[in-house]
Amino acid sequence: MSELGELLRELRGKRSLREIAKITEISHTYISDLEKGFRRDTKAPINPSPDTLKRLANAYDFSYEELMKSAGYLPDLIVNDGNNEYHVEVKSADKDDKYDSLSEINKLIKEYGIEQMGFFDIEQWKNLSPQDVKIVEEHFKMIVKLAKERNQEK
Repeated sequence: MSELGELLRELRGKRSLREIAKITEISHTYISDLEKGFRRDTKAPINPSPDTLKRLANAYDFSYEELMKSAGYLPDLIVNDGNNEYHVEVKSADKDDKYDSLSEINKLIKEYGIEQMGFFDIEQWKNLSPQDVKIVEEHFKMIVKLAKERNQEK
């Protein structure tokens, strides 16, 4: 069982899959697959959409952000300050160390294939759902806010 699957199973408690399916309008078999961490027919790992996670968060009266983290959409170091403002929380950083952020970002762009997939190619972005675009927007806001905070520290 995946971390997300274990969490979903725990949140469901004694309620039936069908009860949660009715509340969320998600099939009980899909919820079962999510709890197991894989699709029953293909045994392939399963990754729910942000919309699915939002419905489950509402049904379980649980943090949407925590479900997004458990599903791997948000790294643990992105934190909500309570006002839907996100920032990156760095556990320990030595300010004396010279760190080349542009070089690191360049490495990430290459590592994740952003340069190959055509980050600025509109065709690559056409099939995103409104929820996907909202996630992209939140990431952009967080990045801009982080950059501003770091520039003010200097």
